[in-house]
Amino acid sequence: MQTPVQSSDQTPAATSAQPAEAVTARLAALPDPSASARPRPTQTKPATARPEKPKPATTRQQRTDAAQTPVTPSAAGGAGGQASATALAGGAGRIGTGEAEGNAEVSNYPGLVSRALRRALYYPPSAKRRRLTGETLVSFVVAKGGAASSIRVARSSGVPELDEAALETVRRAAPFPAIPAAARRDTWTFTIPIAFR
Repeated sequence: MQTPVQSSDQTPAATSAQPAEAVTARLAALPDPSASARPRPTQTKPATARPEKPKPATTRQQRTDAAQTPVTPSAAGGAGGQASATALAGGAGRIGTGEAEGNAEVSNYPGLVSRALRRALYYPPSAKRRRLTGETLVSFVVAKGGAASSIRVARSSGVPELDEAALETVRRAAPFPAIPAAARRDTWTFTIPIAFR
């Protein structure tokens, strides 16, 4: 939280002694910031700056998909606990080249998987009552048609009941939306931390 701006009664008397005309005159004398921003050449940008939006479809550059969609759904009923899941495109960092790179449908796919998991999130009532918390890292593969397979715990929360609930969340969410044809892949591997709080 930012510190609130001090009111005029707490500022030094020198600021209230300036006439309004002098302040206006100083502001008018300042150069127009929009005029100085326009002529800036694009060649002076550092190499780490984002490329301009209009890209030719023949670009061969690989794009790393770091789609991270935080989800914090409220758990239904019980002791009022919350669970959250963050979907990551794990093991599938390279989406593709050329046309698939700019395809919004492909870029949005991890978000669709995340949404399905959010809707299917399962926090066992007994775990909520006992106020068990933890984070389980779950890995699974989505097939072209949306079926989930190879569902496993990649990293345990240390609480077997929560680990099983994370696996159950993936099972409940399946089948996922079909992988877009523009992705040019038959499977998509996800590694997802599911946090129970």
